Amino acid sequence: MKDSIYAVMLGAIALLSACDGGKTEQPAPNLPPTGKMETNNAQTRCFSLMEGKDLTAVQLQQDGNAISGYFIWEPFEKDGAHGVLNGEINDGLIKASHTYMIEGSIQMEETYFKLEGDQLLQGTGDLVNDNGILVVKDPTSLQFTAPMDETDCANLQQSISNAEQIAAAIEEQSGNNGLDLGMLGENLVGDWQSTQDPKARLSINESAYSNIYDGKPLDSSPYEVLASCPETCGQAIAEMPCLQLKGQDAMCYSILNADGETLELSLVSGTGNTNQYQRINAAAQQP
Repeated sequence: MKDSIYAVMLGAIALLSACDGGKTEQPAPNLPPTGKMETNNAQTRCFSLMEGKDLTAVQLQQDGNAISGYFIWEPFEKDGAHGVLNGEINDGLIKASHTYMIEGSIQMEETYFKLEGDQLLQGTGDLVNDNGILVVKDPTSLQFTAPMDETDCANLQQSISNAEQIAAAIEEQSGNNGLDLGMLGENLVGDWQSTQDPKARLSINESAYSNIYDGKPLDSSPYEVLASCPETCGQAIAEMPCLQLKGQDAMCYSILNADGETLELSLVSGTGNTNQYQRINAAAQQP
């Protein structure tokens, strides 16, 4: 279980850099309460699995079909991951969006759980990327293994507190300004004409960012859309979404505007100049 979780979490970063998969609307994280409780129709339950000294745990709050909570992965003496869950449950099957922070980056993915009595099983399967959000390629092929047993939430108090701190950081970076990374990624996809140089164009698809000049491709790189530019960009910019290019010529752009029709990018650690583009409508493009 710990190896599969580690592979999924770190593999998510590589997958986001290289390809795209299914779109999930991602609201700002809802922070569920700690402790085991039941009020009216809402109930909070906790589940955990210990493998050696490695902890995997989930806190779920259910209100009707609505599900919210935390996912916790704390391997011993290694960096783990904590995330926020939001979704719904039908006939014991939970489908949720999972927003988490790992290695300083915010990631979003679709995840499935199966609730069987006092056990919770997480589904594992291939993921694909659509506009910065990972989704399950084929939900019917998911394997539900390594059950987590129900436990008193008080037993996970410190881990839940850790998850709350990460959730607050996620909310600060992506929730307070209403930023929807999925929608932002969708607005980036397309062909763009520079308003400053008639020969310069951009082409952005679900997996690659490509520069074109005078009709000739110059370069193409996988990319990732982040809530903010990290220090690996050469300069951390916390209050602006980031387009981070990967590969040999890795670089980062602050996204100043991406409303679907206009695009404004500023190279991080560059001159500070803003590159401005206008969307090229399909009907206006040359065959």
